[in-house]
Amino acid sequence: MRFLAWLQRSPLVVGTYAANLFVSFHFFFVIYINSSFITQFVTESEVGYLYIIGSVASTAVFVAFIWFLRRLGNVRFISLLILLEILALLGLIFAQDALPLLLASFLLHLVVSPVIYLNLDIFLEQSIKNERITGTARGLFLTMINIAQVLSPLVVGFLVAHEEYWRAYLASIFFLLLALGVVLVRLRHFTDEDYTHRTLRGMKKRFLENRALYNAFAAQFLLRFFYAWMVIYMPLYLFRYIGLPWSEIGIIFTIMLLPFLLLELPLGRIADVLLGEKEMLIAGFLILGVTVALIPFLTAASLVLWAALLFCTRVGASFVEVGSESHFFKHVNGKHATTISMFRLARPAAYVLAAGVASVALLVISVQWSFMLLALILFWGLRYALALTDTK
Repeated sequence: MRFLAWLQRSPLVVGTYAANLFVSFHFFFVIYINSSFITQFVTESEVGYLYIIGSVASTAVFVAFIWFLRRLGNVRFISLLILLEILALLGLIFAQDALPLLLASFLLHLVVSPVIYLNLDIFLEQSIKNERITGTARGLFLTMINIAQVLSPLVVGFLVAHEEYWRAYLASIFFLLLALGVVLVRLRHFTDEDYTHRTLRGMKKRFLENRALYNAFAAQFLLRFFYAWMVIYMPLYLFRYIGLPWSEIGIIFTIMLLPFLLLELPLGRIADVLLGEKEMLIAGFLILGVTVALIPFLTAASLVLWAALLFCTRVGASFVEVGSESHFFKHVNGKHATTISMFRLARPAAYVLAAGVASVALLVISVQWSFMLLALILFWGLRYALALTDTK
């Protein structure tokens, strides 16, 4: 009841959820095809280097986020980022005969796209006044993302069935235009807080001194490390090494992502009223580690088997995502934009490290057995889960 009352009293929230949905469709229409698209122009190892460069630049934007936010305001800032992202995607469509412009567009996409979610975090977090609904509000926010996650691969698989990647990029631009419309119409009256400013050293000190924030960040970082590794190398592995066509890969990814849609909203509610985040994170990292460790042993080009195994990996990921998000956002509010940006810094930072570790690992092991290395890294997340102190 508290959550429904909050929705009714907060007119900006519906706009935030709608913008989140459209941004997510844009994001997931391209995220799983990016590496396959760009390997038409560069080598697989060079793809890793591009992700490193783009993620380092994105990390710099995250660090400077509060500077842009204080000067532009959240509405103008997100509008600018959406326009830049549209330009980047147009470059990927039309600059395929001009490699420098194509690579510049790809790097701009890697830099801009994750920052938009941080702007959406600010819209949502500033509207939450009662931390007892944080898990449910965040669960619904993640569910909006997950609707796009689940539906996008199925559609994209057919759009790029003959490696016509431009169709997916064009559809992604369409959803960005819808998101921009929502921002300009429904969120234009958003009032910015007097955002608390912290230096990078100050942010680091706060995270190290506040173990709740530190452990939630560490869990989130390992989750994003997992996502980065899977986004860069799983589509390539299934397409180039296992030999599955894009039409089947799209179906596999749709099934794979169902746990996010089915589990995260009820898990957010459970985090509010029943179990603590600690139990969620322990279960999540255990499931993640075990299921990822099984990937090298599945070599058959079977849609059913791959869908089942990757489905299980996302069951674990959904537990980790809700547990870390709920725990973190119960310790901050809308004024803490710098702290939230530090938390979201996990994504580009994880891409840098995942691409770097994978690039080095692939010098000595195959793509197939690199997933065993990933599993061992994920088991390390149990350390932070066990150190967590529940908010209940």
